[in-house]
Amino acid sequence: MSDTRHRPARPTWTCSGCGQPWPCPERRRIFLEDFQGRRMQLRGVLALFLIDATEDLADPVEQLHERFVSWAYRR
Repeated sequence: MSDTRHRPARPTWTCSGCGQPWPCPERRRIFLEDFQGRRMQLRGVLALFLIDATEDLADPVEQLHERFVSWAYRR
């Protein structure tokens, strides 16, 4: 990852750089830049974060999936 300021702060999964729910818009932009042309790999990485987040957060898994993974399917 190219920018270490926008990392998840566990167990709340807020962004350590801007305080927004992680992955914040800036982290998403960085992910897309870092994984340019490799969306399948990006989705795999995001799925691993999702698994970790389910251990910390009580949100319904559908909401967590939207937050952590689904956005990477959109263009």
